[in-house]
Amino acid sequence: MATNGHHILSNLSMNMSANITYRVHAVSDTRHQHQEALLILRYVTLVIYLLTFLFGCVGNSLTILVIITNKKMKTVATCFILNLAVADDLFMLTLPFFAYSTFAKDWIFGSWLCTVMSALYGINLYASIFTMVSIFLIVSDVLLP
Repeated sequence: MATNGHHILSNLSMNMSANITYRVHAVSDTRHQHQEALLILRYVTLVIYLLTFLFGCVGNSLTILVIITNKKMKTVATCFILNLAVADDLFMLTLPFFAYSTFAKDWIFGSWLCTVMSALYGINLYASIFTMVSIFLIVSDVLLP
């Protein structure tokens, strides 16, 4: 009887051990899958940042070039479009830095460049907002009747 009880306890202990081992491996696998998903998300974010930088710089620079070189495009509307393109180009210059810091989860460029990037971001934000408000006011004949 003692042998049978010992055998039952031994089997119970082995079953509990196997169950705990299974749960530890399941949690480990879930964490590993979560880390892989986060790494994939970081790469996707990096690619989106860099594509936005590439197409944004090319598009805004071409807009600036066309407006500056074409003499017929010296209107109030094109002046506002030029202002938006310059503000967006300034913002595009910050994207590679933000892309790296988002990917690496660290800012390695120093506090001075952090201040410059924040300033460019703020300049772009306010320049774009004020330009769009001005365009609205001109289009609705409030500013220039």
